[in-house]
Amino acid sequence: MRKKCFQTTILYDVILLRPALIASNDGDFKHYLDRYKHADRHGSDAAELRDHGLLFLQELDARLASTGQLAGIRMGIADAAIMPFVRQFAAVDREWFDTLTLPHLRAWLAAHLASDLFRRIMYHSVPWRPGERIIVVQRGAPVDPPAADGLWPGSPHSSNPNRLAGQRHGAVGKRRTPR
Repeated sequence: MRKKCFQTTILYDVILLRPALIASNDGDFKHYLDRYKHADRHGSDAAELRDHGLLFLQELDARLASTGQLAGIRMGIADAAIMPFVRQFAAVDREWFDTLTLPHLRAWLAAHLASDLFRRIMYHSVPWRPGERIIVVQRGAPVDPPAADGLWPGSPHSSNPNRLAGQRHGAVGKRRTPR
């Protein structure tokens, strides 16, 4: 009986709560976040908008207290969908955010910001200027730039004989063996 109850709880969370949580983020929270970040543009009271956003953050903190992630013990779609917005909210007034009694939310955000996944996604480089070496980023790390002709080795228009067959029009094929 206990196992069935646990499975029902998991299904309830996956089917009903996760989409609702993401919808709350994308709806009211995003609305208040945008106006809080740019209160001067909207002629709004930043503190009032911040308090509305705080209600959602308190809900998130309560969820995180039991599992560490928003929809379970592992990072999932809800975490990936909501974390960037919490990050933006925190960045508006970091000193204020750091004083909040939301220990689970703050730990969750800090862990995601320190994660390898986040570092790969948010790779930072110095802005490119004409005459400087080209920096190309793949999977969160710089890679060698294209060949002198400006084409990637292995691209359909490259002279590389090991390019993938069938890519002329975006199709993916098997590797062609050089003759």
